[in-house]
Amino acid sequence: MEDKRRCPGAAWVLSLLFSLTMMLCLLLTAAEILLYRTPGWFEKEYDKYMVLEDVRGEMSMESALQVTEEMMDYLKGDRKDLTVMTTIDGKQQEFFSNREKAHLKDCRALFLGGFRLRNITALISMGILGVLCFGRNQHPNRLPDFIVLVPKITGVLLAITGLTALIVSGSFDRYFVIFHHLFFDNDLWILNPTEDNLINLLPEGFFSDTAFRIGEIFLLMELAMCAAFMGIRRKRVTYK
Repeated sequence: MEDKRRCPGAAWVLSLLFSLTMMLCLLLTAAEILLYRTPGWFEKEYDKYMVLEDVRGEMSMESALQVTEEMMDYLKGDRKDLTVMTTIDGKQQEFFSNREKAHLKDCRALFLGGFRLRNITALISMGILGVLCFGRNQHPNRLPDFIVLVPKITGVLLAITGLTALIVSGSFDRYFVIFHHLFFDNDLWILNPTEDNLINLLPEGFFSDTAFRIGEIFLLMELAMCAAFMGIRRKRVTYK
């Protein structure tokens, strides 16, 4: 005999797990969208902070963007090394110092780990949906409960995330340092602007702007997901 009883506990667990994994997936996807699929982002930031005035030596915007593109290719695994030649003071020379290369190697590991985590969380989220859809005959109430719970749980998680973001934004420089201590086990990230051009090309303001914009993209994606779930719920009620 089929078990038609409601399983609110299971629905809560699945909804919470789905909401958490989707948040991670969408946050990491938002970062990829901004850094790799948003034309003009780096150029806009370079203009805003007038980084070419701080770079040691005379460098054109075209050269700065070329260096940035090759660096970003390296961080996502599309380039094997950071031997990047560019034009500074009218001469072809290597842009990155050995210390910068060592630090960016650590950053590359972080980026690649983020991409893997994004893929894993996406698979978990889709797996949960698959289990609910294919198992709806055995547990007919679990999928409707899930559809109702996801927007509610996501809303709570977004409120917590928003509060955390507000706290961080109030003292970004402090939390920026904490971030580096958490994710790097060395001091290679401490660069000297008189010797290392990377810190001149990517000032702290760039990272705060980037974090804020990633948050905007992430929030829009989360709201779109919640709207989709609520739309499905209304459709089910209308045609029930």
